[in-house]
Amino acid sequence: MGINQLKEIIMASSKPKVIRYKHHSNTYVAVMKKNKGKHRQSCLCYSCRLFHPKGPKTNCGLAQLLFSICCIYDIVTPVWECPNFIADKNKCISD
Repeated sequence: MGINQLKEIIMASSKPKVIRYKHHSNTYVAVMKKNKGKHRQSCLCYSCRLFHPKGPKTNCGLAQLLFSICCIYDIVTPVWECPNFIADKNKCISD
């Protein structure tokens, strides 16, 4: 095996695998295979005391707005940084 073949193998293995599946509204969406189904694990909202996804009137305003955008465009947007975050001590360890 030559150096060029090794380079091709390395480059091919570093490319993300993208798959399509039917989302909530029966729209097909694309996602990196390694990330499918991991939204809750990486979204800060799920560790926040202000997050009440089943109660739009009591939910965090930012989370509710983001959820509305997600529904309109059939996207998933985990939150990694947020100015309104208040740690829920039952769901995370915070400093």
